[in-house]
Amino acid sequence: MIEYIPLAISSLNAAKDIASGLLHLRDFDKITSATMELKGHLVQTYDHIISEKERVLVLQSQISELKKECVRLKDWSAEKEKYECRQIAHGVFVQIDKTCQGNFEQAHKLCCNCFNKTIKATLQQSTEFKPHVGRIKTLTCPNGCPALEFSDYIKQT
Repeated sequence: MIEYIPLAISSLNAAKDIASGLLHLRDFDKITSATMELKGHLVQTYDHIISEKERVLVLQSQISELKKECVRLKDWSAEKEKYECRQIAHGVFVQIDKTCQGNFEQAHKLCCNCFNKTIKATLQQSTEFKPHVGRIKTLTCPNGCPALEFSDYIKQT
């Protein structure tokens, strides 16, 4: 996980050795050459430190995103306990508030497909007249799930 730190330390050790050697040199060309080598090791050390810092920033960002997702899932866990899957018409199932006692038509209904994906999508109801069939109610999910069509709600008992 911290792969660049040993490389940075190695570069710093090499730089230290070169700097120590500079103290004993008297030839200007050798001093210039050793100084350039020293500079190269310092730049290499700096590059390793920057690379490690970038990795740390990426990891911190990922941790932050995971914490947000954890909070969202905890909130969702509490929210989903308020709903249950119920049949509101023959073959039509929705997520509906557990405390719903009145008319299904007036109740707040959520899409089962989205609910299972931890998305709270409110179904929108419309009614239309189709020749040879009669009046049809349609529940439409805003996320593009298949529409639910039926003729009438089941009476609650």
